[in-house]
Amino acid sequence: MNQLTAVEAKRIDRSNPELERVSAFQKINERQTGGVVAFTLDKSAAAFNAAAAPVFTVPYAMRIIDVIVTGCATVASATVKIMKGTDEICTAIACAADGAVTHMSAGAVVANKARMVLAAGDVINAQAAGFNAANIRGIITVVCQSL
Repeated sequence: MNQLTAVEAKRIDRSNPELERVSAFQKINERQTGGVVAFTLDKSAAAFNAAAAPVFTVPYAMRIIDVIVTGCATVASATVKIMKGTDEICTAIACAADGAVTHMSAGAVVANKARMVLAAGDVINAQAAGFNAANIRGIITVVCQSL
């Protein structure tokens, strides 16, 4: 993530005083007002196993707008659960075919919609499910919009 530091802002201000002043955290502030950001967990080489793996810790308020799973091994009936802590956000996402890309199908439970709204400090996890979870490999991409 590119961020404009105080030192860089001073350098820009000194290089051309006629330019508008640049605030030290302008890039961060821009991201927090509706920008879209993606977080990735790459489990293409090592399997998930059955334990939950953290994808990211939420840096500021945001909403999940999509989750994309790319399968990296062929494992019958393999799925990946995306969770806010230990609560599932959506129905399990298929991860059974090597190279197949599957998007989130928003949860069938009304509570899942509320789980897609995230607060700073929430932890988003991914966990393999289905037959032979110890062999499931894939790349998880969580796409979020800042609030």
